[in-house]
Amino acid sequence: MSEKQAQTRAARRQAMVKERRTAHRQRYDRNKREMLIIKGISITLALIVLGAIGFAGVNYVRDRNLNQAPAGVKVFSYASANHIEGNIDYSAQPDYKGEIPPAGGAHNSTPQQCDVYTQPIRQENAIHSLEHGAVWITYQPGLSSDQVSNLAGIVKGDPYLMLSPYPGLPAPIVLTAWNHQLQMQSFDKDTVEQFIRSYKTKRGVTPELGASCAGTTATAP
Repeated sequence: MSEKQAQTRAARRQAMVKERRTAHRQRYDRNKREMLIIKGISITLALIVLGAIGFAGVNYVRDRNLNQAPAGVKVFSYASANHIEGNIDYSAQPDYKGEIPPAGGAHNSTPQQCDVYTQPIRQENAIHSLEHGAVWITYQPGLSSDQVSNLAGIVKGDPYLMLSPYPGLPAPIVLTAWNHQLQMQSFDKDTVEQFIRSYKTKRGVTPELGASCAGTTATAP
């Protein structure tokens, strides 16, 4: 073999070695990139799963809390009451404990249509709706517009919720169901929802469960 052929063969071997090293390096780099991508995807999926578990946990705790009655609810002992037309003196009614508005007792024969009212409504009709399972949310006429709007957002469209101002109310907001009442110093969505879930159309709370709240839309004179 001539010297020139030997050099050519050596050059080819060097080229082949270089190519193998280059190919090996490329495979290494490619595998490294793929592993980094897989690791990144795995971390992202793990974070998504952990986030979903955390979100579900928070929702579970919040939902569990919303299904519990809020603290501070006063309980009364009205039985299902007779129909009396006209105005009613609730201070003279049996079982009346001075709560404002009344949480039960005698009432007019026509329920109050459950809706959002910007004027006071007749308590004699509203209490009939309580007997059918409604929750009546009342507020002092001077309550801020944003709090009134928040309350209206909860009530609007629900056939067993009423909202109206009530002059002389002992607290800024009062939630009333049959035999149950809660005074609030300011709007708190969770507290309102807890009360509604606990007492609206509930067996053992509602004397005439299943009866409609459709009725008059008249406001107080």
